Amino acid sequence: MTIKPSGRTRPLRSLRRSALSIAIVTALSQPVWARGDCPAGAFDEEILRDRYQQSAVFAPLDCILAQPGFYVPSAGQSRQLPAAPGYYVSTSGAISQTPADPGHFVSMPAATTQTEAPPGRFVAQEAQSAAQDCSVGRFAPASGLTRCDDALPGRFVAQTGQSAALECAAGRFAAASGQSACDEALPGRFVPGPGQTTAQDCTVGRFAASAGQSVCDLAPPGRFVALPGQAQPEDCAPGRFSAAAAQSACDAALPGRFVPQPGQSAAQDCAPGRFTAASGQSACILAEPGRFIPEPGQTVAQDCAVGRFAASAGQSSCDLAPPGRFVALTGQVAAQACQIGSFAANAGQSACDLAPPGRFVAQLGQSSALDCTPGRFTAQSGQSSCNSAEPGRFVAQSGQSFAQDCAPGRFTANFAQSACEEALPGRFVPQPGQTTAQNCAVGRFAANSGQSSCDLAPPGRFVAAMGQSQATLCSIGSFQASSGQSRCNAAPPGRFVALTGQSSAQACEVGRFAAASGQSRCDAAPPGRFVAQLGQTTAFDCAAGRYAPESAMSECLLADVDHFVPVPGQSSQTPCAPGFFQPQPGQTECIAEPPRPTQNEGS
Repeated sequence: MTIKPSGRTRPLRSLRRSALSIAIVTALSQPVWARGDCPAGAFDEEILRDRYQQSAVFAPLDCILAQPGFYVPSAGQSRQLPAAPGYYVSTSGAISQTPADPGHFVSMPAATTQTEAPPGRFVAQEAQSAAQDCSVGRFAPASGLTRCDDALPGRFVAQTGQSAALECAAGRFAAASGQSACDEALPGRFVPGPGQTTAQDCTVGRFAASAGQSVCDLAPPGRFVALPGQAQPEDCAPGRFSAAAAQSACDAALPGRFVPQPGQSAAQDCAPGRFTAASGQSACILAEPGRFIPEPGQTVAQDCAVGRFAASAGQSSCDLAPPGRFVALTGQVAAQACQIGSFAANAGQSACDLAPPGRFVAQLGQSSALDCTPGRFTAQSGQSSCNSAEPGRFVAQSGQSFAQDCAPGRFTANFAQSACEEALPGRFVPQPGQTTAQNCAVGRFAANSGQSSCDLAPPGRFVAAMGQSQATLCSIGSFQASSGQSRCNAAPPGRFVALTGQSSAQACEVGRFAAASGQSRCDAAPPGRFVAQLGQTTAFDCAAGRYAPESAMSECLLADVDHFVPVPGQSSQTPCAPGFFQPQPGQTECIAEPPRPTQNEGS
């Protein structure tokens, strides 16, 4: 049996499928072993051997060399073993697997090579299946390393598996090696550039309020820093200031100036109304009431002039006496109010004016006189109130000095009226200056307000009560022929009034009658009766021989020929009975027909 190298790596399943190509081809110069004698590094597959022993064509079988990535540790094996993770086999016919070197690893079985640990990772021992990340504070700059380097002072590594250390940023530092983060410069200290191993104190006049600053801040104007390494500047005290930045001391305010609050960059002039006599002052002195200081930086106050006053301390000018008040002397702290009945329209007055007629001033300290309101008046000046217009009189406008009488048709019942009331409909006022309106008498009315007399009720109308605003129409069946009446007359019998508001009654037409008074229509004569003239109070029966077949007839009809009407008041005629006749109209009975002659009598 010969050992045949595999030529390329294949799984055993493929070898079975291509058994004819890998079986015995030619042994030639290869050594031959007996069945089951394959040496270490080679193997024969028992299934193949059994299959080909049944064939007379092929004999003997070859041993197969272990492929790269596989090995056969001893002789007489029927299969090859894959290299385990952490190991590899780089050649054919291997009898053992090779451990991965330190700095290398093999992650999969049946590997033919080992892999270098990548930058940022390391392998410290042989036969490893994976590389490890460098821990924080350490790094691996190249491939195939067996350990990680510490970050140098001034540098840091914040994450695992890094291939380089980073410089600490300005404002931060790393004093030791192997740091995973940089330390912030403490308040009062700074780190000016990257990659530093220590922080420095801020110099006088400078400060660092926050941790991690790369420069120190200048003490701003109004503040100072007297010592190095400070985290905050100090405010200049009241009365002192610093005009520039980075100062280590503050200046005192000069006389005439002041600094009211800490931390100021300049001194201020005392405002008008205030002054200072010494340096280093934090407040100015107020001018006394009644006095003033008109400009900044003054050391004395002046008295207020006549007509002016200063009520408060610290005024830069004196106030004019306001309208409604006056000031008679100099150096005053208040203005006086004008008395009632007087006023001051302008500022700075030394006396008050009297209210003129038609106007008044009711309160102290007024800047104007008020007009008397409508309904009131004043006849004299200097009045504190107005007079009310008496009943029967009025004042229509404001600011009047007298009251007027109400005109006819109008009146006022109360005092202080600005207008007179119109007499209501149904009432009247006949003369001026009246305090009440009168009711219209019966038969009269006033349709409008403000009438000075009442109107007569016209014909066809009446007014039954006093104080009416309209005349009432006479109802149907009644009339009124005269004006100024308090009632209507009923239509007499034989006459009627069909509409309201009539001044006369109408006679009933022929065929109709009115038996009673006050009728609004006439009654029709019933059938069998008639009315032959106008204005009748009753209907008459038709005479015998006559009849009236309908109502409202003005005459009766004669009974026709061969008809008769036997009694009065009939509405129909009666035909003559058989054997009777009537040759004349208008008859009350029929006549018996004469006997007819017989044949004997004729012959």
